[in-house]
Amino acid sequence: MEYNYPKFTPEMKKTHTILIPNMAITQFRLLEYALRYDGYKCEILGNCGSAVAQLGLKYVHNDTCYPALLVIGQFLDALNSGKYDLDHTALLITCLLYTSPSPRDA
Repeated sequence: MEYNYPKFTPEMKKTHTILIPNMAITQFRLLEYALRYDGYKCEILGNCGSAVAQLGLKYVHNDTCYPALLVIGQFLDALNSGKYDLDHTALLITCLLYTSPSPRDA
């Protein structure tokens, strides 16, 4: 299955702001510094709290993991704030898949 989604192009580096969720703050702060060093405009979101969680819950299934729900709420809250030009904003989202070791692997 092929997904058709917008690609971040080299030209967008000059015109777009990348929003980074406020999750693993130490690691994401390092990522922000690395991106800025390479010339990207980015910002770690500072919005959090129950209102952000409720906004995320409004738009995702309640079986969604809580961290994902918070990230979605942060992004929606930021995009609805009026602070960002929606035509020149990108969202940074990662997928980390962790599988605990099986007893059979021992």
